[in-house]
Amino acid sequence: WCPQVVELEQLSPPPVQEGSKGRQVTRDRGIDSESTFEVAVFAPSSLLEIKGKSEPFRSAYQLAPTGDGATKLTFTFELKEIDLVMRPFQKLIRNALQEGAIQTVENIKRLLEGAPA
Repeated sequence: WCPQVVELEQLSPPPVQEGSKGRQVTRDRGIDSESTFEVAVFAPSSLLEIKGKSEPFRSAYQLAPTGDGATKLTFTFELKEIDLVMRPFQKLIRNALQEGAIQTVENIKRLLEGAPA
């Protein structure tokens, strides 16, 4: 659902739970970046939060029933700090992250709405 992720590897044995670790490679505008992360919060059917171990980020997927049979998805991504050499590009980085977040949510929505009941 996140087209920037080109590799994803589970580093901890199944099942996924709080403390599970993973590795991902993302590709944005032709540049690959590898990072490791840990599941910080895992509440099946309601919340998945991961935090970067090698890079300072936090990402969360929260699902909440709306009462009309639908589900609200809230996706958040925070870049905790930006390297000194990248600070002049901070606005560009944040815009790219926002675009990626919107695309991720749209992709998850399409996947869920297309899933058989």
